[in-house]
Amino acid sequence: QYRDSHAPYLSLTPREYFRRNCWAAVEGSEPEIEATAGLIGADRMCISTDYPHFDSNFPYVSTNLLKNVPREIAAQIFMGGAHLYAFTESDFRKADQAASRGPAVPAGG
Repeated sequence: QYRDSHAPYLSLTPREYFRRNCWAAVEGSEPEIEATAGLIGADRMCISTDYPHFDSNFPYVSTNLLKNVPREIAAQIFMGGAHLYAFTESDFRKADQAASRGPAVPAGG
């Protein structure tokens, strides 16, 4: 509302600049998630575990998110990190293959 008087040189609104340049990481149990999704869009959000902090809700992050927001919003948030880092199906297949092999153990260790 103040853009014209305070920043007349800006061509976008603050929300538009945020959506273009920022992402929000949220934990599944935060009560403001649905409201935040309404403001910035769930497609600009990704999930965070806050692990290993003492107040982390890991490993229940996904369960808590599904309890607190509609499934469609949760799905966008769960995929947020993949979109942020531009992961492809090929990247996910490589990760699945690596996970199926288990952790690498150094020789003699």
